Amino acid sequence: MLGGWAYGAIYRSSAERTAALDGWLYRYNHHRQHAGIGRQTPITRLNNLLGTYS
Repeated sequence: MLGGWAYGAIYRSSAERTAALDGWLYRYNHHRQHAGIGRQTPITRLNNLLGTYS
């Protein structure tokens, strides 16, 4: 997180940095492939994503 979000860009304020977090987290979890889970995105690894079973 530090290299990708917190220090990955130049922000004018802490508020601007905080505002960028949601977009960064979305990209990290939905688009960035992770080697530790077979080059898949974390969102593909979630069970019951739509809540269709209990």
